[in-house]
Amino acid sequence: MVILSALEHPVLAMSLPFSYRENSHHCYRFHIPGVTFVATVGGREEDRVSVLQAPHPILIGTMGDKRAQDEMMLLLGKTPPRGFEAPLVDGTEKV
Repeated sequence: MVILSALEHPVLAMSLPFSYRENSHHCYRFHIPGVTFVATVGGREEDRVSVLQAPHPILIGTMGDKRAQDEMMLLLGKTPPRGFEAPLVDGTEKV
């Protein structure tokens, strides 16, 4: 899956590819400014999503930017309180 940023100024961050488990499958993800790539492997049949069956394998939204921002906070040792939603950083340039 490819997630394109919907922000005018995407989060200026990148991450090296890393893996994690979500439900019954393995996920691999990395982020470059404006684009998040996610690959899922394995899992139960009912949890699988096929790119061929999906109406749009390329998504546009802020979820990739939000994940990148959350990962930056974790790397800095910041852990927001449970249920807290930090405002999404909209780039670094003032308009």
